[in-house]
Amino acid sequence: MRFIKLICSAAFIVLASGLALAQQQSTAPGNQPKPFNPALGPLRVINMAAFGTGIHELKAKIDQLNNEFATRYKEVQTLQDQITSLESEISTQRDSVRPEVISEKMDRLERLKRDYKRKAEDLETDAKKRWADVTGPVYQKIGDFLEKEYAPKRGVTMLIDISGARQTGSLAYIADGIEITDDFMNEYNKAYPVPGVSNAPSPAPAAAPASAPIKKP
Repeated sequence: MRFIKLICSAAFIVLASGLALAQQQSTAPGNQPKPFNPALGPLRVINMAAFGTGIHELKAKIDQLNNEFATRYKEVQTLQDQITSLESEISTQRDSVRPEVISEKMDRLERLKRDYKRKAEDLETDAKKRWADVTGPVYQKIGDFLEKEYAPKRGVTMLIDISGARQTGSLAYIADGIEITDDFMNEYNKAYPVPGVSNAPSPAPAAAPASAPIKKP
C-alpha cells in the first residue's frame, strides 16, 4: 500500500491564505468511534483531513506553528482591515471633500496595499517552509505506521481518502464500519503518545464550516 500525503496541510497553511487560526469541530450526540471490523473485507475509507485535530502529535505541531505565526498573521489582517476602511472612506467622501484630501488618501491607500502584498507573500512563503520542516517528520511516521503496522495487521489492501467528498457534501453513503479514521487515529495516539495529552478515544468529528479568506486588495 502506498501512503499518499494529501493530509490536511490546510490545517496550518490557513494562516498564510488568511483563514481562521483555529478550526472548531463538533460531535453529534452518541457518535462514538467504532473498532475495526475485519469481516467487512480489505477495502476501507479514511478521512485524512481529521488528522490535524485527531492525531495528537500532529495537532501539537500545528498548534506550535499557529502560535509561531500568530503575530504576523494578525499584522496582515490589520493591514487588510485598514485598506477596507480607507477604501470605504474614499468612496463616501469623494464628492464632499477637497480633491487634494482625496489624493492624499489615495496615496496612503496605495502604500497600504504595497505593504499588505509584501507582508502577505512573505508570510505565505515562510509558513509553507515551516509547515514542511515541522510536520514532515510526523507525516512520515503516520505513513509508516499506516503501511507497516495498521493496515497489514488488519488485512487492509486498499484505502481511499474521503476528506474531499466529506467536505463538499458529495459523499452519498458509507456502510457502517467501513471508515477507519477514528480507529486509526486512536491506534496511532496509543503508539506515539504525547506527554500531557489523554489518549482517550477520539470522537468522530463533524465537518467544520470554512472561514472566509483574506481578500487580496
